[in-house]
Amino acid sequence: SVSLVVSGDTFEKVPAVRTQLGMWKVSLNRANEFKYFYLVDGKVYLPDCPLRERDDFGADNCVFSP
Repeated sequence: SVSLVVSGDTFEKVPAVRTQLGMWKVSLNRANEFKYFYLVDGKVYLPDCPLRERDDFGADNCVFSP
């Protein structure tokens, strides 16, 4: 299973859907900056992202800035 976890008032877990080609797809409608990471089979996965930020718990999150 794959989920995208995105910041907001709290962190929201958005489930990904597996396509017919075997790729995982997540769609969001966000116009503002947000922090994110993925959960892959229940484990945190941080992709290679150009912007990162350390959170209050000592872990890194990716930052999406439109």
